[in-house]
Amino acid sequence: MTTQTRARKGGEVAPNGEFYEGGRFINTIAENAKKEVAAVKKARKVQIEPYVWVLSDKKPLLSIVGGGAEYINRNDWKQGIRPYAPAFTNGVMYTGTTITEVQGMCDKFNAGERFV
Repeated sequence: MTTQTRARKGGEVAPNGEFYEGGRFINTIAENAKKEVAAVKKARKVQIEPYVWVLSDKKPLLSIVGGGAEYINRNDWKQGIRPYAPAFTNGVMYTGTTITEVQGMCDKFNAGERFV
């Protein structure tokens, strides 16, 4: 059985090099150490066009444009998308994206690109 020690008041750096806040248990077991693992993106189901879903680990262009774009014709979405003007205040969306950036993304989508 191992004894768990706690970090001193104010926090301390443990022998493993990690900082522990005051009162937290300090890891003394090598198997429990935090592992530095590269962020591996798993393929997930993403929407690339209306009603079209694919498995991909890339970020779809349609979700980035999001609330800043609208279909030119809702009955025929293949005509393309354009910036949705009411979503912008003084040319900037709530996310900080400008109308010209959204127009660029819409142009890419209309040209057939589906991922960033």
